[in-house]
Amino acid sequence: MYSRDDLVALVGAEQERILEGFAGLAVQVGSPDRLQFWDLADRVVRHEVAAEIVLYPALRQLPGGEVLAEGMVRSQNLIQQQILSMERSGIGASSFERGPCDLWSMVHDQAERQTAYVLPLLVVALPQWTRTVLGRRYEQVRDTPPHPPAPTTAAGHETNAIVGPMAALAEWIRDSAGPCSAWSADWTCRPVPLWCSRTGGARPTTTATPSLGQGGGRTASCEGPMKGGVPK
Repeated sequence: MYSRDDLVALVGAEQERILEGFAGLAVQVGSPDRLQFWDLADRVVRHEVAAEIVLYPALRQLPGGEVLAEGMVRSQNLIQQQILSMERSGIGASSFERGPCDLWSMVHDQAERQTAYVLPLLVVALPQWTRTVLGRRYEQVRDTPPHPPAPTTAAGHETNAIVGPMAALAEWIRDSAGPCSAWSADWTCRPVPLWCSRTGGARPTTTATPSLGQGGGRTASCEGPMKGGVPK
């Protein structure tokens, strides 16, 4: 039995809600409700970015986790590319009609792999308190408040409307979460120094400390660019 804040419970429940959302779209007659679809896409993006920032870095530190994490990141990239492609094509495009089905298939396949391989490994390798700390962090990142409205020009156009809403949401969540210069022994994120930003020219090098199951973490110093808001 998992606690409500357990990372495994939170990720599993979020996957179920997302898949139920796709199933709800599938039973609609005719074209899917576009507003309902984009609400669901928002949920998918939030889940994927939270997993990128919290779940996969933890997974990489476990035996066999590096390979699993790499596979999950690849599938995450495909999911995000599909969403961005649908944004670029526009709601009125004929290609949009097929998009939700393709995205559903990608999300379903990823959820199956997480359920079969990733979540069971976390249960075996990490103690409850560690999964609870990670779960609270995952939930915090996933539920990042929306970006404030963008300023508009005199013509009424958004000044930062170069990318679509979903791409902007993903970047906003990453920026809001902030990079970590190190994961401490209680698996909390130490703020990165000002000279070591996610978009800057500093990359942390990590030094292993005792395993997560024994209360360990990683330390880091800045040496190159950071990726995805977590130490690489």
